Amino acid sequence: MTITEIAEKYANRNSEQDLKAAIIEAYVEGHNNGYYQAMALPKRPKVRIDFNFLDMGLPSGTQWASCFIRFDLGGPYKMNYKEAQRYQLPTKEQCEELFRHCKLTAYKYGVKIKAENGNEIDLETTAAEGSTDKDLICSVQFWMDCEIDSEQKASFQNISFKRNELLPSTSVESQLAWHDQTVLLVKTPKTKVNFYGYEFEV
Repeated sequence: MTITEIAEKYANRNSEQDLKAAIIEAYVEGHNNGYYQAMALPKRPKVRIDFNFLDMGLPSGTQWASCFIRFDLGGPYKMNYKEAQRYQLPTKEQCEELFRHCKLTAYKYGVKIKAENGNEIDLETTAAEGSTDKDLICSVQFWMDCEIDSEQKASFQNISFKRNELLPSTSVESQLAWHDQTVLLVKTPKTKVNFYGYEFEV
């Protein structure tokens, strides 16, 4: 075997070993990076949308969800406004109509909104302020359908009450759109349109 053949064989052997080592190193590094990235990112929880839409006897015919969108195994699920826009959120006018025609009652765990026909929405407290039971103010809050303003804020409905009071107060507040808030859905009635003798719902 000539010196050239020996050098070529040695070079080929080392190249294969170097390539193999490089592949292993890249694989391990990629695995570790993927693992730590997965650990750093919170897993998206499963949500449950198994409530009923209730006829609250409103003139507009708008139906309201019986409760918030919830975790699969837990309480109300909060999401930012962009995520919430995938659903049909109540407008300011729809909220005002609901409060005008239904009775709001605060209780230990939140607020109940009862229609004259007996249907009832049950909403848990989602925020609270105060250091003692005496001055504790509880709130039920949910996103509203709105335009994001110049400060990147979106509107939410606020229903607040003190622990020892049964009659809650309502107000429209705003917060940064990328912050999380609970979601209560509405369902608007479809309009029937007659077109050349054919009836459609739009």
